[in-house]
Amino acid sequence: MQHLGLWAGTRRNEAGVSTVNGFDSYGVSYRYQQPEALRYLKRVRQAGIMLDAQKDRAGGNPFFQSIIAGAEFNLNINPLANWSMGVQGIANGGVSAPGNLNDVNNAVANRARAKSTAFVASLRYTKRPHLLTRMQAAITVGYKSYDAGGSEFSVAPSLFYRIGQGVDYLAQYRNTQFSGGLTAPGSTSTSINLFQVGLVFELDAKYNDSIGERDSILNLEHGYIQ
Repeated sequence: MQHLGLWAGTRRNEAGVSTVNGFDSYGVSYRYQQPEALRYLKRVRQAGIMLDAQKDRAGGNPFFQSIIAGAEFNLNINPLANWSMGVQGIANGGVSAPGNLNDVNNAVANRARAKSTAFVASLRYTKRPHLLTRMQAAITVGYKSYDAGGSEFSVAPSLFYRIGQGVDYLAQYRNTQFSGGLTAPGSTSTSINLFQVGLVFELDAKYNDSIGERDSILNLEHGYIQ
């Protein structure tokens, strides 16, 4: 299956501050995705690329474009015990000197506006006895570098285990190392550790099983669903 997306929009706040005329964000994307029945039987599960642009109101600069590309693929063709990998890269064409990346009041905005490059990769093992997902273990690594100075590197192993119909147990540990302009004052590096455990509930409901989807043959012939 192939998907093409186009969008454009404008943002407003309650006070009406920093408003502009016309659109201040737009984007286009293309994604190729395997049908669910072939997800574990084909090498490429999905792949896509997206161009996203937003206007920098704070600095009065023109649109900043970001290019996002990613893919997910199977390392082996085994739907019972599957190894897969996902990768994604983001090139954010922001400003080279957006301000202090650790500013107490503007750190989030400054990092969002900053010119940066990011890459993430995830290796995943999925155990599916009787073609029903029972367990998933993964390790994810990510790296982001800012032109203004500073970088961060994260490692996050995770585990999901299905304990019942629509109920999963999860555990994840994440270690993030900051360097350069992202460190605490007087430090050469800063580290953050986070451990999470919890339950995930997945609910599925079917409201009409007698008439097919909008693109089914019945609907296309008789227009049951308008």
